[in-house]
Amino acid sequence: GEPLNTLVVFSAPLGKEEYRFLIAIDPAARQTLASLSTGAPMQLSREENVISVNEVPIRRFYRKTWEGILEMADTARRRLRRSDQEP
Repeated sequence: GEPLNTLVVFSAPLGKEEYRFLIAIDPAARQTLASLSTGAPMQLSREENVISVNEVPIRRFYRKTWEGILEMADTARRRLRRSDQEP
């Protein structure tokens, strides 16, 4: 089937700390970020209630990278179970 999300992992320094993010973007917009290489600068912005990275709207922020991956795995497992139970 078609992908539901495209995942992007990045880190950003803030003062003496460095924060890591795991975000989901619309798969249709993945080509916009596909050309980025490791260490490439990214622009994070917020306009009204929409947060974007390099002008691509973020669908979802995951809490922490590892927890976010586990959360997505659990969601995928639930969807698979639901589709197996459908006639």
